[in-house]
Amino acid sequence: VSVRLGQKDYDTAQRVLGNVVVLNLIIGLSFGLVTLLFLDPILYFFGASDATIGYARDYMTIILLGNVITHMYLGLNSVLRSAGHPRKSMYATINTVVINTILDPLFIFGFGWGIRGAAIATVLAQIGSFGAAFIFMLRNREKFDFEAKLSYFKLDGEVMKIIIKLGIPQVVRSLLVRFSMLWVNSTANSYGVIVSSTNSIGNKLQKFLEVFVQGVDTASASMVGQNLGARKIERAGKTTIYTLGCTLVCATVTSLLCLFCPKVIFGLFTKDPLVLDLGVTFLRIFILH
Repeated sequence: VSVRLGQKDYDTAQRVLGNVVVLNLIIGLSFGLVTLLFLDPILYFFGASDATIGYARDYMTIILLGNVITHMYLGLNSVLRSAGHPRKSMYATINTVVINTILDPLFIFGFGWGIRGAAIATVLAQIGSFGAAFIFMLRNREKFDFEAKLSYFKLDGEVMKIIIKLGIPQVVRSLLVRFSMLWVNSTANSYGVIVSSTNSIGNKLQKFLEVFVQGVDTASASMVGQNLGARKIERAGKTTIYTLGCTLVCATVTSLLCLFCPKVIFGLFTKDPLVLDLGVTFLRIFILH
């Protein structure tokens, strides 16, 4: 999308968007249905126990029924960012969190829906943000006037080939990360509550510290794509160099914090001295990568 918009090839950009919508619809429905059919074995595989399986099933059933909305919301949000509207994408994400935060206590405690209420709040928050993103696209006709042509929603072999080619590396990377985390979590749990708690807190901190670098990378990808599409090679190169500089600064700052203030950072989440001592080691090892 970024490259085609840089070329001012709006027709192809809209065909890509149409294919994104259809593919997310197909994948969201298929994934949700298959997972629902084998939900209990999947939950046990990912660590549920007899004591927690009921809660996990109640939560995930609702989440999976709304899975297609999750896919559509994430897909359109990425297209918005790629099309040069990062603030709209950011606002959609913030709105999702705010709506979820407001509805969670209302549904869980106010209506007494418990864990189901948390899941319903999540799905409704994503529906709201998905609707807002979709309405914005309908109004921004120069780039997203796909409503005028149903042919934009016809799966195109060439377009899908490009989408899959660009998407597979990210899919493989995400799967490897998830399965490695699953293995680490399973191993940590076998060593008792201290190691398990340290690992849980450490993983959350790791994601938080990495999110700044990921934000810079995500933003630059759209800029580089549009500049390459517009054949502004020098500007694309400068953007890449600037991105490397920003990520280096972010990584250096987070590494220094982990090196010199590990107990302070970990202490924000626990006061247990055993977890704190192990957490210091966790963060210092974390900065090595």
